[in-house]
Amino acid sequence: MKLLHGSSLKDIWAKNRSEFLKLYAEEQYKFINKKELEKRFVDSNGVQYYGFPGDMQLPIERHGRAKDYLTFMAAGLTDKESGKIADAMDSLLMNGLKTGKNAAKFGLLIEELRNRSTLCLHQELLYNYLAVLTVREDEEPTAVNEDIHKEKVIQFKKETEGGSYFFFRVPELKNLTWLWNLSEDEWTQQWQNFQNQTQKLEAVLKISLSDIESKKTGKTPKKE
Repeated sequence: MKLLHGSSLKDIWAKNRSEFLKLYAEEQYKFINKKELEKRFVDSNGVQYYGFPGDMQLPIERHGRAKDYLTFMAAGLTDKESGKIADAMDSLLMNGLKTGKNAAKFGLLIEELRNRSTLCLHQELLYNYLAVLTVREDEEPTAVNEDIHKEKVIQFKKETEGGSYFFFRVPELKNLTWLWNLSEDEWTQQWQNFQNQTQKLEAVLKISLSDIESKKTGKTPKKE
């Protein structure tokens, strides 16, 4: 490769990294078609879903999104939930922690963050993780279509509302071993635990911001 005078490969890489990665991704994955994928399951609407074989590398975009969801699962919080807690903490700091009430509320939020990291199952994140790792029959394998992704998550929710957890037995979730070994009754219990945790977080946020919101509106907060 011929280099410009005074330039090195390292310099060229540093200046053009994003463009090189984009070209690499396009070259590496543009030839994937559904015939190379494996059938995974059919939803209650008769729509087929596919998965990537074990010897096939995930497309970069899907791989990156999957890692993001795994990180969020470790924290037990979606990006949106984390943002709400951060905003509540920021509001309490702005209004001062010298009062015992605000300090207690701040501590409540910290405790919620700690408890969330031990949450075994986060429904929303699990739905999104599975949606990234599976390809719907009308979807391109190489990229995540945001509209289709949201539709898949909605469909997965409908399936579980009917008590069906069949798609959680796909190979894509084998690395989540504790999930893989759950019985149907245990799935139901985990689902209920998550609902309880979601309601608890909403209550904690409401309590934390009650005095601050009342100051904005001029209303006296109700006793919790």
